[in-house]
Amino acid sequence: MKNLFLLIGILAAIAMFSSCEQDSLTGDMAEPLTEETTGQSAKQQVNYDETNAEALVELDIASIETSELESRSTLIYETVASVSEGNFFSRWMNVADMSSDYRYILKVTPLSGDPDAMIYGRNSSNSYRLISESMKPSGVDQTSVTKNEFRSDESRAYFSVYGFSAARFRMQIFRERISSNHCDGLDVEYEYDSASGLYIITVKYSGNCEISWVDIENAAPISSCPPMITTCGTGGTEFYFQVSDPGTYNACATITCNGSTQLCCKEFEILPNQSACQIVRSENFESYRPNAKISPQSNDWTTWEPWNEGGSQDAFVRWFGGSKTLRLADDRIEDVIYKLGNKNNGRYELSWKMKMENGTGYFNIQRDQNNVVGGGQLQVKFNEFGQYKVGVRRNGQLVETNWIQYTNWQWVSIKLVVDFNTGEKILTVAGREINLSGSLRVDGLTSMGAINFYATNGSNFYVDDILMKECN
Repeated sequence: MKNLFLLIGILAAIAMFSSCEQDSLTGDMAEPLTEETTGQSAKQQVNYDETNAEALVELDIASIETSELESRSTLIYETVASVSEGNFFSRWMNVADMSSDYRYILKVTPLSGDPDAMIYGRNSSNSYRLISESMKPSGVDQTSVTKNEFRSDESRAYFSVYGFSAARFRMQIFRERISSNHCDGLDVEYEYDSASGLYIITVKYSGNCEISWVDIENAAPISSCPPMITTCGTGGTEFYFQVSDPGTYNACATITCNGSTQLCCKEFEILPNQSACQIVRSENFESYRPNAKISPQSNDWTTWEPWNEGGSQDAFVRWFGGSKTLRLADDRIEDVIYKLGNKNNGRYELSWKMKMENGTGYFNIQRDQNNVVGGGQLQVKFNEFGQYKVGVRRNGQLVETNWIQYTNWQWVSIKLVVDFNTGEKILTVAGREINLSGSLRVDGLTSMGAINFYATNGSNFYVDDILMKECN
C-alpha cells in the first residue's frame, strides 16, 4: 500500500512538472524564489525552483540505531537521489499536518558532489521564504524546523536539497519530540525609561508551543512594543508591561502544546541601582549582507588571529528563522571575537542568545579585546545532549562545574552581570543563575574585553541579539 501511494505521488508530480530535479512533501511549487544563500566563497545565489516537487510519504519506521541523531529520533522519510548543479530536489508537507510537539530535521548525506540542505515555507501567493539551511563545503548537511517557525500564511513546508554542484545524496527527514516542559523558553527582561521614570518589562517566549495569557501582578500591560525597547520583535512572542517601583515580581503565562496547557511563572527582581542603564554595545546582524563573513563588515568583530579576517576563521551572517544571525560551524574552524571595549569601571549587563542545532556550542569572556588568551577568564561549553558546563580561570587553573541540563534545539538566553564596584558577578544560562563571586569564583575578569565564539569539534550554532548595558 505504501508503494502504491508513493507511485501515485510520483506520477502526479511528473504530470504537474517537467524540468528541475526537486521533490516535495505534498505538491507543486510555483514561481521561483531568489534567496542569497552563499555558504562558501563561490556560493553566491540560489534561485528556488519547485518543478518536480512531490509529496512526502512517511515511513513506518520506529527508530534507526545507526547514529546518535537517529537513535533518539523517528525517521519519517528516506530516499537516495540525484540533483544537477543549480537545481533542487524537494519534498513537501502541509504545515497543518505537522505537530507542535516535534522538531523536523533534514539530514543530507553526500554520496558524490556537493548537496546543500534547505527548508522553505510557501504561502498562498506561491512565495517562498528560507527558514533554515546548512551549506557545508563537505560532509553531512543538517538543519531543522518546528511548526511554530512557519508564518500564519505559510501552508506548506519544503524540505529541499540544492545542488551546489551535481550531486548524488541520501536525504533523510526525522521527527524528534520537543521537551515536554512547556515553560522552557520563557524569559523576562526590563529596561528603565528615564523620560517616564518607569521600568518597561518584556516577557519573551522562544519555545515551540503556543503562549496565550500573560500577566504580572501589580504591573500595567502595554498593548504594543515601546520605542525604547531595542530588541523588540526578535524571536518568540513578546508581551510588555510597565511598573514604577523596583522590587520582586512574578511573570506568569499559560502555554499550550498539542492540547495540553501548563501555567508557567518566572520570578524576577528589578533593582533600584539599575535605573540608569545605557546601551553601550548592540548587535542583531540585520544591517549586514547575508551569506558574507562578519569581520570585513564591522569593526566590532575580528577573528582569533586578526590577520585571518575574511578567512577560514571568520563566521558567516545567515538568514535563520526569518532574521539574520551569526552562524558558526566546525567545518571551517570558525573562531570570532566580538569587542566589548575593555570596560572596567561600574556595573555592566551583557546578554545574547544562542541556538545549538544538533551540535556543540562554545563561548568565553576575555578581559582584553586586544590580547586574547585561550579559554578566556570565563567559558561555557554546550554538548550535543542538551547539557552545558561553566568553567572559570582561578589562579591560572580552569575550574569547571558538572554538566547542567538545559533544553536544546531552541534559543538559549545568556546574561552576564559584572559589577566592578561591588565585585558581584552573576552568569545566567537558560534561566539558571550561577554566582561567580562565591565557590565558583572567577578571579581574572578585571574588565569586559570581548566575547569569543568558537566552533569546536561538532559545533553548529547560531548567535543573535547581543546587548551590553552600563548601569550607574
